[in-house]
Amino acid sequence: KEKMKIHYFDGYGRAEPMKLLFKHAKVAYEFCAIEREKWPEIKESGKFDFKQVPSLEMDGKYYVQSGAILAMLGLKYGYFPKEPELAYEVYWWIGGFEDIIGKAIPAMYNENEEAKKKAGEAFFSTHLPFYLGVFEKKLAAKEKKDFLVGDALSIADFSCIGLCQMFLKREEVSAPFGGVLEKFPTIKKYVDDKVKEFYQATI
Repeated sequence: KEKMKIHYFDGYGRAEPMKLLFKHAKVAYEFCAIEREKWPEIKESGKFDFKQVPSLEMDGKYYVQSGAILAMLGLKYGYFPKEPELAYEVYWWIGGFEDIIGKAIPAMYNENEEAKKKAGEAFFSTHLPFYLGVFEKKLAAKEKKDFLVGDALSIADFSCIGLCQMFLKREEVSAPFGGVLEKFPTIKKYVDDKVKEFYQATI
């Protein structure tokens, strides 16, 4: 039986979709929390390509790049579609989520408080509503709205809820994120339902 370990910082972040997938697939794993003050030393250990986490350690081998790890796990545990068109749909959603994270970073991690505030205003007034509007249209057009892609859970669903938790569980951005989400009823219902489903038990 494979031994799975996730190496990442404590809290909600880029490792969340992996945790959700393991939980849903009933795969046992160990979460190895990295202390931030020890990260500079751990980063130079040579274990992690690109000196980045999250990393999945599987039987002593370290895997990095959260999207690549998620694709591997999706194929391994049945959360990745076989049809090329549906595979495109999975990465359509995940690409959108990555775009949102890219736009959010200056608003969440910026030592210059004025620049951080301006980036936050742009993110919540322009960038986030734009992406959620595209997502709303896409999901509203689907007959089966329980899943982002096709009629089964995929890594796109784990990615979406992992992304939302990054915002909803972060005190300084939770209220504005929730406020924007309210304006997109189809996406809001999907997120609410999936959060309830995925977090019925503690991760």
